[in-house]
Amino acid sequence: MMSNQSATARPQKTDATQTQPTQTTIQLPPLEATIVSINQFGFGFKDNFGTYAYRVDQDTKFWKNFTEQPPQPFVIGDQIVAEFKTSKKLGTVIEELTDPTTYRWLKDNRKNVQLGKLIAGKPGTIQFQFADGTRFNYLTNEKSRVLINNKLSGIKDLKVGNTYWVQPRTTPSLKTSVELLTDTLHKELDTNVKNNILFGTLQAFDSEKSTLTITDAQGTEWRLKLDENVNFFKNGGVVDSTALQTNLAVRIRFHAESSGLKVAEAIYFFSPS
Repeated sequence: MMSNQSATARPQKTDATQTQPTQTTIQLPPLEATIVSINQFGFGFKDNFGTYAYRVDQDTKFWKNFTEQPPQPFVIGDQIVAEFKTSKKLGTVIEELTDPTTYRWLKDNRKNVQLGKLIAGKPGTIQFQFADGTRFNYLTNEKSRVLINNKLSGIKDLKVGNTYWVQPRTTPSLKTSVELLTDTLHKELDTNVKNNILFGTLQAFDSEKSTLTITDAQGTEWRLKLDENVNFFKNGGVVDSTALQTNLAVRIRFHAESSGLKVAEAIYFFSPS
C-alpha cells in the first residue's frame, strides 16, 4: 500500500458535483482508496484517513486489468489508485484512475527500461508486448532515438516480431514516448539499478543452488538468488526455470535482503531471435 497523507491534505467533500476552488495549485499525490460513490460528474473515495470526492473531465483516463478502458469501468467497492491534475476551470480533477496492480505496471512502463517484442506500429505510435503477455503503446516523435546494430537508425527500420529494449520518456500529463530504442542492451540505456529492476545478459544458472549470474550493459556482474516463489515469463507466457539459457537478455524484478543479497522475484525474457 502506498502511504497516504493525513485527511487535512485533501478537502473533505460529500458530493462530487461540487466545483473545487479555482485557486487550487497544489498537485496532490496519488490516492489509493475504495470507491464509495459514483455519478456522472465523478467519484467518491474512502481511505483510512477520510472520504473525498473528485470530478472527472473529458480527458480522464481509465485503466483496468492492464488495458485502457472506456469511461467508468469501475463499480462501488473497487480498490483504485487516482492520479490528479489541476484544471483552471474545475480545480483538482482526476487525471487517471486505475486498479492498484495496473497502476504499478503503468508506473514501471513509464519510468523504467523495458524488454519487449514489437507487435504493431503506425505513424506516431508503436505497440510492444512484454514477456508476461501484457501490451503497452509508446508514442514516437522527432526526439525518439533508435540504435540498430549500434548504428543510429529510425523508427522505420524497426521490424515487427523483433525484440527490442525501450527507454521511455513520460511527461507530467502521463504521455509516454520512446526516448531510446535499441536491439541490444546498449550502454546508453539507463540500466542503473533502481526501482528493484536489473537488466542484463544471463551468464550462468545453477538450478541446484537456485542462483543465477547476469552481466549488465556496463559489464558489471550480478549474482542473485531465486525466490522460492519466483516467476518466469517468456514470450508472453509463464514457464519454468528449464527455459533459461545462457546469453539470454533478461529483465529481473528483485528485492534485497538485509544482508544485501538480491533475490529475484520475476524474470522476463524472450526466445533468441
